[in-house]
Amino acid sequence: MIKAYKFGLSVDDEIDDDNNNEIKLNLNTNTAFDDNDYDMDINDLEFMDILYAEDYEDIENHSDLRLSCFIHSLQLSIRNGLKNASYVPKLLKKCQALAKFAHKSSKITELLEELNKHINKMTITRWNSEFLLIKPISSIGKTDLELITSLMDNPIKFSNNDFIVLQELIDILQPFYDISIRCQAETAVTASLVVPSIVHLISHLRDINPDISLCLKLVQQLEESITTHFSGIINRLNLVDVVDNSAYGDPIYFIAAVLDPSLKFLWIRDLKLPVPIENRLKQHIIELIINEVKKDLPASTIKPMKINFPSTSSSISSSSSTATTPQRK
Repeated sequence: MIKAYKFGLSVDDEIDDDNNNEIKLNLNTNTAFDDNDYDMDINDLEFMDILYAEDYEDIENHSDLRLSCFIHSLQLSIRNGLKNASYVPKLLKKCQALAKFAHKSSKITELLEELNKHINKMTITRWNSEFLLIKPISSIGKTDLELITSLMDNPIKFSNNDFIVLQELIDILQPFYDISIRCQAETAVTASLVVPSIVHLISHLRDINPDISLCLKLVQQLEESITTHFSGIINRLNLVDVVDNSAYGDPIYFIAAVLDPSLKFLWIRDLKLPVPIENRLKQHIIELIINEVKKDLPASTIKPMKINFPSTSSSISSSSSTATTPQRK
């Protein structure tokens, strides 16, 4: 197991010679400081009490900080979708059998090298391996794939429909794979990416639906799975009241997304909402931020705030009326 983080330095960490010389030099030049140390009396030291705010919460009470693992939830959503979609599990078994035999057969390995192709190994624990398995198989082509499978002890045949399903699987799952890779980057702030990622995925499934012929069941299952595992986010997007302890019901996900300067409200465009509904959603998110800020402010300083998002037509009419109004002399 590889540690996710390494805090501090161990006592065995090496220090180069230059640093050693610097340390020795500092010890020699700070003799005045050392001489003063001998005159220090421990009785002259005073202890200071550091007082915390009255509303300071004990570190053990961190339930409000315990957020769900987005990558794990996303993986569960995809696995459930793949498992429940008809026709897909059978095709995945064919690909797994081909990959297993390909890594044992030197003949298939040599043939793949001649074709400048490769077949990845299958890892059961992550769905990404299934995506990385079917993608190179789909790129091989039917004729070359038949030549490869003919070298197997029990040859597997890929039908025309199999190739259609493989391509549709890639088209459907590519955004899921891209998001999982992006959210695992070292510089990624996962909390602010959760809501925009879910919005992008549900918009992707909505837009790709007309172009799918054999994997419509998979699209439907993925939509239902996302709704189940991310019900809190989906309900807030639909302006439905949400309980904070529901799946991703904590408002922090929306707050983090809007306060991220690279995201702001830009991700809302993917929803293609009518202007009034979009403005209501923005106002709702702003209220979530204000309510979160109120928790740390005295009651006397809290003032009601409402931000109106004018529609395009109203803003145009107001600007035109302003332009035509003559100024008083």
